[in-house]
Amino acid sequence: MTKITLKELALRMKKISKTAKRYTEDRIKASEVHLIEAGTPTSGYLKTYILAIGVSTENEVVATGTGKNLIGKIDIPKDFLVTGVKRCTVVEGEGADTGKFFVTHENGNAVTTYEAPAGVNAAGLWAIFTVNVKSGTATNEYLSVNLTELIDIYTSGNGAISVSNNQISLVLGTNTNGLSITSGGLELALATNAAAGAQSVAGKQQEEHIASDLNVVTDGEILSWFGYNPANMTVADTAEKALKDAFDASGFDDSLTDA
Repeated sequence: MTKITLKELALRMKKISKTAKRYTEDRIKASEVHLIEAGTPTSGYLKTYILAIGVSTENEVVATGTGKNLIGKIDIPKDFLVTGVKRCTVVEGEGADTGKFFVTHENGNAVTTYEAPAGVNAAGLWAIFTVNVKSGTATNEYLSVNLTELIDIYTSGNGAISVSNNQISLVLGTNTNGLSITSGGLELALATNAAAGAQSVAGKQQEEHIASDLNVVTDGEILSWFGYNPANMTVADTAEKALKDAFDASGFDDSLTDA
């Protein structure tokens, strides 16, 4: 079986994280809802607006077959004059304003918060059309479309992925052992005397060298240093007991006791 070094593993993990990041960015971009004004309105209507996923121009909209991205169309009757349309972020009021809804952003830009027009009945993303009533008066009325209902919302579950403000991120637990997350991806630091982490090639070689040196010295040689003949050991003896006997014979009775 092919062995994978920690350095190779770190590189592979970094490549996986970059691929995952690119994949999620592409998925988010592909799921964005765009409001597009049609160059030619539906026959009999003043204006036609197209709702599509993942595309921002009318030429990219595919209604049927492979690559379909059309959600639907909004036709504005000729009797109404559309004076504008905004993509609005709506939040629900609190305290004395509970039950009311307020616009905080228009077309992605923060604005002074104001109460949303009648018809806006939930927090989320709305397309709000400003129209003049067909009687021709100057009083504006509003048509509102809840865009949030057209978007799938993804939330983080129990695992290593976090979703917050349309951003997908990796999450590290408390026992990271040298793992960290940077803008470049996952990284695995080398272990030090003060911190856990990966072991370097040099560190592994030094560890094996020390172990090899320790294996060179046998129990018998250690016992002989203390004046005990290993040949006197019985089957029931252990190296620890023999070492104690050697100490006892040397007059150092209190230097070593049974565990």
